[in-house]
Amino acid sequence: MDDILFGNNNQATINRLAKRSYRANKQRNVFVTIALFLTAFMITSVFSLGCSYFETYQMQQIRAMGTTADVAITSLSEEQYEELSRSSLVSVVGVSQRLGSIDTSGMDDALLSITWIDETEWQEHRVPTISDIHGDYPQAKNEIMLPTWALRAMGIDDPQIGMIISLSYQLGTDYQYSSDEFVLSGYYTDYSASRAGNRGAAYVSELFATQTGLPFDSVSTAMISFSDDSNALRSCEKLRLQKVSPLKLYLLLRAIPPPLFFHWLLLSSLSLSAAIC
Repeated sequence: MDDILFGNNNQATINRLAKRSYRANKQRNVFVTIALFLTAFMITSVFSLGCSYFETYQMQQIRAMGTTADVAITSLSEEQYEELSRSSLVSVVGVSQRLGSIDTSGMDDALLSITWIDETEWQEHRVPTISDIHGDYPQAKNEIMLPTWALRAMGIDDPQIGMIISLSYQLGTDYQYSSDEFVLSGYYTDYSASRAGNRGAAYVSELFATQTGLPFDSVSTAMISFSDDSNALRSCEKLRLQKVSPLKLYLLLRAIPPPLFFHWLLLSSLSLSAAIC
């Protein structure tokens, strides 16, 4: 740098002093560099752990619910179904029909409904919450699909696709049980039974559901996912304001990040930074 008053160039002197200062404090500079590296590394690790924990927690909650839907709408009419399908607020609408129940006496207090769900509900809302799927969703009238915990309760530890299962069941509000033989078209691992206490569904075909003759609105529930899933409650209110027939909306419990864990995550990161620096 040229001195304005004397015209001296001090750049060489400044560089020499800087190098001398760096060599004199070399050990301290090494420790500062290491400390900064460790701080960045540990903060990244803590937040990576938090994100991983949240994803695992969210999946556990979704599996426990047994569906990825935001809202269930009971007593669904065909007109309401059509209106929901056209709504810009709704990204996915599936149909679930509870047709009756299976006689589960002698099955460890299990409760099994006879349920038909459409292809959209099965693929979009149910499949993501289960695992170890063997076989296919029922197509023929006498086909049935069961969770493995229900098969074990029936004494079937090694299920085979195509095996015959004899069941006693009732339909609608008629509590006269009848017996029939069903063909096992598929089975899977269900996680919602742990939350619901051995309560689940035996899936049947659309042909079976149609031949029961039960009214659509008496057995049907719409399972919907909103286009904006960041605030399901707000989307529910918007849906009510639309020109949709009166709806019986039931907001399903969605995965909520555990606040205490994230408070700990933030405090740990700040404490770690302060301790290292």
